[in-house]
Amino acid sequence: MSKRILALALTAMFVAPATHAAVLDGDDAVVSSTSGKFKDWSLSFFSLASRPNMEEGKPDQKDRSIFAYNYLSTNYKVDSTQRYSLRVPFGYTSPGYNERGENKSEEFQMQDVHFVYSNYDWGYIGDVDLSGKVKFYLPTSKSTLDKKSIGYLKFEGYADYTISRNWSIAYIAKPEIYLQTQTSYINSNTGRASRTAIAELEHYGQLQWDVHSMVSLQLKTGFNERWENSSAAQNLDGRHYTQFVYGAAAWIRVQRGLMFTLVVENQTEIGTIRGDSAKYGLPENTDYLLLTNIAIL
Repeated sequence: MSKRILALALTAMFVAPATHAAVLDGDDAVVSSTSGKFKDWSLSFFSLASRPNMEEGKPDQKDRSIFAYNYLSTNYKVDSTQRYSLRVPFGYTSPGYNERGENKSEEFQMQDVHFVYSNYDWGYIGDVDLSGKVKFYLPTSKSTLDKKSIGYLKFEGYADYTISRNWSIAYIAKPEIYLQTQTSYINSNTGRASRTAIAELEHYGQLQWDVHSMVSLQLKTGFNERWENSSAAQNLDGRHYTQFVYGAAAWIRVQRGLMFTLVVENQTEIGTIRGDSAKYGLPENTDYLLLTNIAIL
């Protein structure tokens, strides 16, 4: 399973258009687009699918596996602007070669169950509409359990400004705090000690064009930050990584309760550990994804 694809899934990436004044996240676009109309309880499904890129130095393989991050979400609407959700996620990897060039069989993996509080109306600063979410992830995936993590907490804030009827811009910030019991762990993929994470921050600007009622196009650019623990026991220094991110997305509303999103995104590490100059636009740093949102009940 590609760590970067899973990271993209957890961030839920691009912000979706909606009937709320406030910006909503892409992983609940279908549910949230029925503001004021859906029942207090609802059930939705989300999926993000991609074919992982080969790691640097690994020969390209035509029969690469497909990885999909999926979840079922049980949602309770408090009122027209607030909702609680319980999401039960699982990963699916099809047979084929992974990013390390290893031929793997079909696999299902439990991911981290999480609770979500969504507030679509934090108010305004001038003409800028504010909204946000709070998410708490339980350690239910193998990866998180291997690290002996207690869980992690994620905050998501959205500031949206409407330029005209069809155009809007937004700034999105998503800080994430990890609750760890140790500063390092043995990586099952490499057999070596690795650092545990302290925090992450994804923040970017976004431009959106609502072409018509069925199609919206988006551009985004920003940065991903990650801080990792030092470990005296394993002789590991602390690390800070920065990625420059840019991409585009097309939202396609097939019908009420069904939406597809096509995404292309490049993540380029800057200020590398080896001191190498950043190399932008490389194919191995570019991901192509298909997001699916379905309102079941």
